Amino acid sequence: MSVYRTTIEAQVATSVVSQTQSFPAGGAALAVETISSSATEVYAVVVDNSLNTEACYLKGFDTTGGVVEGVDKPHLILKADAGTKVQYSFDNGVSLTSGLKAMVTTTAVTAGVTAPASDVQIFYLVTVT
Repeated sequence: MSVYRTTIEAQVATSVVSQTQSFPAGGAALAVETISSSATEVYAVVVDNSLNTEACYLKGFDTTGGVVEGVDKPHLILKADAGTKVQYSFDNGVSLTSGLKAMVTTTAVTAGVTAPASDVQIFYLVTVT
């Protein structure tokens, strides 16, 4: 096994932001949550879907305005298989010029708005400007 040492010239990210997408009770609509409200660089995302028996999809939107669930196209879609916890890393970051709003559904398509049966916990490693 080889181990390499690399110097990091600058801090990669400035904060960790968490989100919990809960199953809406009583037929309430699935909500889009505001993660950041200004330009954001996303360096990593952890999606903990360990409580669910079906895959879920984290949908991220590059906006500070309203998002129409099932109509507006997400900037990114990240999948977490049933009963798993996954991490996505972006070496150069994903640039979102406006901000980050997000929601979790059980379908990857834009029109999908069904919430997972149990909570999904998400952690973002970001720099917000």
